[in-house]
Amino acid sequence: SKLEEASAAEGLPPPMAMAQLWQAPLRMPFLYGHGSMLMLGLQQSIPPGKVRRAEVRAALEEVRVEIAELVAQERELAVQAGMLAIDLKEARERVALHEGHRKLLGDLAAAVRARQSTGAGVLLELVRVEREEAAQHAEEEMARGDERRARNALNLLLGAPPEAPLELREEPQEEAIEPLPVLLERARGQHPEILAAEAAVRRDAARAEAARHMAGSPMVTIGVNYGWMGPDDPQNHTWGAMFSMSLPWLSKGQAAMVRAREAERDARRSDGEAVRLQVEQRVASAHARASALTRRYVVLRERLLPASRRAVEAARSGYVTGAVDTSGWIEAVHELREVELMEVSTRAELERARLELVIMTTPLPSLSSVAMAVPRKETP
Repeated sequence: SKLEEASAAEGLPPPMAMAQLWQAPLRMPFLYGHGSMLMLGLQQSIPPGKVRRAEVRAALEEVRVEIAELVAQERELAVQAGMLAIDLKEARERVALHEGHRKLLGDLAAAVRARQSTGAGVLLELVRVEREEAAQHAEEEMARGDERRARNALNLLLGAPPEAPLELREEPQEEAIEPLPVLLERARGQHPEILAAEAAVRRDAARAEAARHMAGSPMVTIGVNYGWMGPDDPQNHTWGAMFSMSLPWLSKGQAAMVRAREAERDARRSDGEAVRLQVEQRVASAHARASALTRRYVVLRERLLPASRRAVEAARSGYVTGAVDTSGWIEAVHELREVELMEVSTRAELERARLELVIMTTPLPSLSSVAMAVPRKETP
């Protein structure tokens, strides 16, 4: 509908029909005849062609602004869905992690009970292990609650029943993040906020141009009339033509309108530059965060996590031989859990940062393709 309105702006305004009664006596103002004349006419106003073309460009750019805003809304939904999917994946990994640590603590409890059966252990050690296992179970239930929350929210966003099973598709992760200059250049040409700001600048520039042409070019009105003098007049059928022209040079209002439109154009340019800088800052921030998280994740996965797992195995072996007590084994298991939780949360944060970069620098095909299909009227 907006495109149709823009196309209609290029045509002439609708013609105007006219009916006039002339020379009617004041004592009988509605009496026709006795020298009165009935006149019928048709008039057409013709605005300057440059004004019409500028108004069409402004209307088309307004369409592009609205499409860019729709793309921004679509991207926001994509971000919400992507973040909820990451939350769901992270919660499921935490559930699996806590289940694994409960098993480790179960092995420790079994080893403590075996020592007690031979008189080598104490009841206090078993109580401590069971307390640690109960705390781990509580953390597991919290993770299951986070899993249900993310699943229900994502199902509702996708239009599915909240409790419906939801399987996540594993997406391959890129090993390297693209250079920041490449991402910035891509964001400048594809981010909907920047596209909307640029279209708004072109729209206000077209409106300022239309105001300048309106202030410097007259509007012409032409018409043709038919008159009937009444049955008593021998020349009762007449015709006439009319021509009128506006005088915008004599109007202070037109000059004020030009100044107002130009001020709006200049302010919009400043706003557009501010929007571009804000988007670039968000891209740079997400890039820096993703780069730092990538390095941290590599250290956790390749160095700290293997070392923590070796520490648990060493504590297990040491407990069997008596070189390590229950506290040493529990501490090693606890440290492994913290490192694994850190690895899971770091990977989730890295995926969120990557998602932000993708959303800000990759066009969505549906509405973006519509935006590209909107014709752009250039200044002749």
